Amino acid sequence: MKPHIFVFLAVPICLAGWLQAQVSTPKLGVVRYADGTVRPIYGIEANLIVGKQMFPTADAISFSDFGGLVAVNGRIQLVGPRGALVGQYNSYEHKPLLNVDRDLTTGIAYLPSREALLRCDGKSFVLTQLSRGTFSDSTVNSVQVVGTHAARLLITSRDGNASEASISLDTGQLMSIKFLPGIEGPAFLDHAFVLFRSKHGLEVEASDGSRRTIDLAPKDLIIERMSSDWLHLTSPATHQHCALHLASTALELSELPAAPPPGVHR
Repeated sequence: MKPHIFVFLAVPICLAGWLQAQVSTPKLGVVRYADGTVRPIYGIEANLIVGKQMFPTADAISFSDFGGLVAVNGRIQLVGPRGALVGQYNSYEHKPLLNVDRDLTTGIAYLPSREALLRCDGKSFVLTQLSRGTFSDSTVNSVQVVGTHAARLLITSRDGNASEASISLDTGQLMSIKFLPGIEGPAFLDHAFVLFRSKHGLEVEASDGSRRTIDLAPKDLIIERMSSDWLHLTSPATHQHCALHLASTALELSELPAAPPPGVHR
């Protein structure tokens, strides 16, 4: 039986109720819109509100319920849940891969031009240089901290096949690599799930190998973490913005409201 995918359309909340909504409405996560602005999203499934601008621009972001990583102008910033600066690192990387999925010690970035991993200790950053040429024939698409001494990366080979690599955060050495049959890159890690595009749509594979399909997979799909349990799916070409929640038995896909027009800073 084909799994059921729940889709909710966001209902805009009037500006007059904005202040009250900030107090009473739960925060779903933080997203980066196509204009680069970074904003919180409040509400529950069918009633979502775009919050006040947290950052005027960003090249990439990743947020959990405890804070996030923000890449802007060659800097990677570690911030708290409300955007307060905790630490900063000059990476000189235009588009690093970022992920933080629980507390701030799970924050990590892959720096492709330097072939290095940048790990957060909760307040500052530690750089781990990888062995030269570790991924010379592949592209790294997603990264995740595993425990205190390792990172898991999803990589795509030149022929489009996806593999999972484990890297020591102590030495930078490649510890293992595992081919992922039937998964074509680029792929994205979300806890125990792997997301990737296929001709059928956006596939979600669980750790037991079972798959569910979402009828949403534009070729320019961008996935960024917006909170510990939600992902932001966006397409610059179609101007789609959706929030995806994955659980073991269900998927929840909510359409996000559009960002306010340029010059509106609410």
